[in-house]
Amino acid sequence: MVDAMSEDINEGLVFAGSIPLTSRLIEELPGDTEMAFVNEKNEHTLRASLLSTETVEGDEHDEVLMHLKRQELKIDLLMDMMGEVLAQHSDIPKEHWVRLRTAGVQWQETGKSLSIHDKLEINLFVTPPIPRPLTFFAVVESIDNSLVSASFQGVSQTVQDSLDKIIFRHHRRTIAQSRLQD
Repeated sequence: MVDAMSEDINEGLVFAGSIPLTSRLIEELPGDTEMAFVNEKNEHTLRASLLSTETVEGDEHDEVLMHLKRQELKIDLLMDMMGEVLAQHSDIPKEHWVRLRTAGVQWQETGKSLSIHDKLEINLFVTPPIPRPLTFFAVVESIDNSLVSASFQGVSQTVQDSLDKIIFRHHRRTIAQSRLQD
């Protein structure tokens, strides 16, 4: 497929994969107050996503550290189980193949007729154990057949930085997986 995203959207690493996504056409982008609220909610979701993959490093002969690691494993297991239960009772949308960058997202849209400059509310579920979407407001930059490229609007620096970390971790795991297959 041809990457139809604008130059700004093409910069940096990419999260490419199949994740739940919804998009909804909106009349206008939200004002500053609503955008601040959405950014705060995204910050909380991203913080939880990042914490769920953090590991404690240190001396394996340290008894306190070993106790903390055991507790962390138990909490991780509980979080995974709770995430599965929540996902079963949540209305998680169908998955789409996406290319996600800090500046925007690209996906195959078959259910809607969109036009360039349309404004959208996009919900992305980037962390499977946490069935809570990230909400972005975006403007459609290009459409190539049914491949839609949209640039995010009003995203806070904190959300951008956290999203960069999620994308980088995905990129690192993809490289590690490809090395295992070689």
